[in-house]
Amino acid sequence: MSMKLSLREALERAAASKDEPLAPLDSVAPNVWIKPIDIPHIVALAKAMVGLGLRLKYAHEAINRLAASETIAIAIPGEVGAIAAALEPYGVIVTVYEQEPAVAMAGLREPDRNIR
Repeated sequence: MSMKLSLREALERAAASKDEPLAPLDSVAPNVWIKPIDIPHIVALAKAMVGLGLRLKYAHEAINRLAASETIAIAIPGEVGAIAAALEPYGVIVTVYEQEPAVAMAGLREPDRNIR
């Protein structure tokens, strides 16, 4: 049963929650690749991801994609070694996410332009 709050209490709670905003998953650069191997307890993996600081919404999305045998790139706060140690017992392989170098599109369109 929910408890009714006064306007002052509601505003205080709203102000307190603004102190620690959570960035959406799309705005945070991924730091790990997670590849499913054999996930015996998918719920335990989701709980471990949430325990590492991933929002429940994104843990749910990640679990759905891992269950479909997709390798995913995701941002989980913390050191990659600690993330790997925490998640690998649940049947996944965790590796460092390395972004491919950006390609100079002008050089591809006009190859003679870069040679002088």
